[in-house]
Amino acid sequence: MVSEFGYEGASPAGIAERAEVSKGLVSHCFGGKDRLRETAASTTPGLTRRSALT
Repeated sequence: MVSEFGYEGASPAGIAERAEVSKGLVSHCFGGKDRLRETAASTTPGLTRRSALT
């Protein structure tokens, strides 16, 4: 999603749709795309903060 639309263009609703979950779930679990990105970067082997932004 982020690689297609850039960080600014990737909305929480779009991320939720792509993941086939509700927008409310993304919001509840992560509070938004900033925390989702941080969580992904810190828990995914090989994913750096820089690559999580692009």
